[in-house]
Amino acid sequence: MLNWFSKGKGREAPAATSKEHWRQVIGDLEYLQKVHARSHPWLAGMEPGATDADFTEQFLVHFHQSMTAAGITSLPLDAWRKEMEPGFRARPFSRYEDPLTHFWLQQMQGQLEQSCQRLKIGLPKQPVFGSLQTGRVNGVAADVDNPSYYLILIDDGIMGFANLLSKVAAVSFPVTQAEDGNLNFATDRDSVVRQRLQSPETGMRFFDLLTAYAVQGAPHAAQSYLMTTHHTHLVGVFRDAMEFFIFGHEYGHCAAGHLQGAPRMSLSMAAEGNGEGGEIELRMPESWEKELEADYIGLALAMDVMRARGYSPNLSYAGVELVFTGVDYMQRTLSILEHGVEQERLLDTHPPALIRREAMRQNALGLLGEEAGSVAGDLADIVNDTLEYHWRAVAPALARMHADGYRPHARWSQKAQ
Repeated sequence: MLNWFSKGKGREAPAATSKEHWRQVIGDLEYLQKVHARSHPWLAGMEPGATDADFTEQFLVHFHQSMTAAGITSLPLDAWRKEMEPGFRARPFSRYEDPLTHFWLQQMQGQLEQSCQRLKIGLPKQPVFGSLQTGRVNGVAADVDNPSYYLILIDDGIMGFANLLSKVAAVSFPVTQAEDGNLNFATDRDSVVRQRLQSPETGMRFFDLLTAYAVQGAPHAAQSYLMTTHHTHLVGVFRDAMEFFIFGHEYGHCAAGHLQGAPRMSLSMAAEGNGEGGEIELRMPESWEKELEADYIGLALAMDVMRARGYSPNLSYAGVELVFTGVDYMQRTLSILEHGVEQERLLDTHPPALIRREAMRQNALGLLGEEAGSVAGDLADIVNDTLEYHWRAVAPALARMHADGYRPHARWSQKAQ
C-alpha cells in the first residue's frame, strides 16, 4: 500500500477488481502529495516496508501532537489513542496528509453529506478528499477513472487563508454585548468607517496575510494575533461559510456530472527543495458555465449547512462572497509581484472572481428571497468596501516589493492547465 505511486500520464483504469481501482485513487493522491515534498518529519523511516499498523500508530502519535498544540485536547497520549484509534482503523487516504488537516476535512465532508441528503442532491460517486498545493485559492474536483470515487483536492493553504481573511473582515464591524448576553454587530456604513479608522493595524494584517501566502507560500507565515472574544464569533461564521462553500463547489461538480467524460488536463507541480516534481492527468471541468453551475450548488450546500448550525443567513452569505473577494485580492497580489502592476490573471477553466461574485449575488436572491437576499448583499458590500479600502494601501507596498526583487512562491506555478 505504501508504494502505490502512479507516475504515468493519462493511464487507463485497470480492468481489475474494485480493490485495484481503489489502489489507483490512493496512488494518485499519494503521488501528487509526494512530488512537492509535503512529507512530514514524522514519516521518516516509514517506507518501504511499513505496515498499516505502523502507519496508524505513527499517525495517531502525530495527530495527538497536532491536536495538543492546537489546544483541542488535553488528554495524555495513551488516553487519546484509546479514544481515537477505533475511528482510524480505516486509514487516511494518504500518508502525506497532515493529520489535523485530515481531521477537519473529514468533519466538513460529513456535514456536507448530511446537507446533500436534506437537499436531495445525489452524487454519482463518493468524493475522496485530500489537500494539495494546487496553485489556486480553492479546490479541484477530478475524475481518476475509478468506478466508485472522485478525487477532490483542496489547496493546503485555503483553510488558513480563510481563517485569517475572516479575521480581517470581522474586525471591521463594531461589536457590543447586550445585557442579555447577545452580541450586537453594527452594520451601518458610518459605524464601519469609524471602526476602520480606529483600527489601522487591520490594513497591515491584510498585507501580511497576502504576502505570506503569495511570497512564502503559507498563509500562517503571517504574524499571529488574538481577536477579541466578541469578534471571534463573527470570524467563525465568515470562515465556516467560506470553507463550506469551497467544499460545496467541488461537490457541485460531482453532483452535476461535470466530471463524466470531461477532457483530461495535466495537473503539474514544481517540487520544493530538491524534489523531483511531476504531473498527472485528471478529468476536470473545462467551462465557465460549469463553474457557475457548481457555484450555485455550492452556495445552496453552504447556506444549508450554516442554517443547520444556527447561523445568520446574512452573515453566512457575506462569508460565501468573501471567497471570491479573497481570490480576487490574491490574484491581484500575485500579478503585482510578477509584473509590478495589476494584470488580470485568468485560469482557462474559471471565470474571473468578480464575475463569479456577481452571479452569486443573483443566486442569493433566488435562494434567500428578494428582501433577505438584498440585505445579505448589502452586508457583503460593506465587507468588500472595507477590504478595498485596505487594498489601496496594500497595492503600492506590493509594487515596492516587486521593485526589490520579491516574486511569488513556486506553489503558484503549480496549476491545472
